[in-house]
Amino acid sequence: MNGFFVNDSKHDVNATISGSLANQIKGVNQLMISNTGTIPASTDITVLDTTKPVDIDVIVWSTNINSTSRLRIMPYIDGVATSMADVKYDGSGVAGFYPAQMMLYSSSFFDFLEYDTVNNYYKFKLSKNLTFAEGVKIMVGNTSTGSTPAYSILILGREYD
Repeated sequence: MNGFFVNDSKHDVNATISGSLANQIKGVNQLMISNTGTIPASTDITVLDTTKPVDIDVIVWSTNINSTSRLRIMPYIDGVATSMADVKYDGSGVAGFYPAQMMLYSSSFFDFLEYDTVNNYYKFKLSKNLTFAEGVKIMVGNTSTGSTPAYSILILGREYD
């Protein structure tokens, strides 16, 4: 038999588990979000918005404009989506997840896969898993009033009921 079977006086379990464990556990939903497109001027596009507990294992994000494209990770705290930022290396404050700021101040959350200012290729991946007990809102954005950056994003994780 593939998996396991428990049926005794100590356990009230009668289950066979095979294949992907997360797909078999009640109350756990796989997250796989993949979006590609362009971001209109002065716009944020919501990629994920949940108030359920969530684990994010993978975020891969790319764009072609390093100064006005941004990734917004906003954990829900007491029901309010609150912007998350990186601490600047010089202690002068925090910086958002814009490619140019991530390069200038480094990033505690993302590794650089590509940072090419000649061809305008900027690609990052989450360097550690993130857990949000009250949920999270993740958006890609454009702070420019004139440009329209391209973006691609992949998010993998689990959402709990």
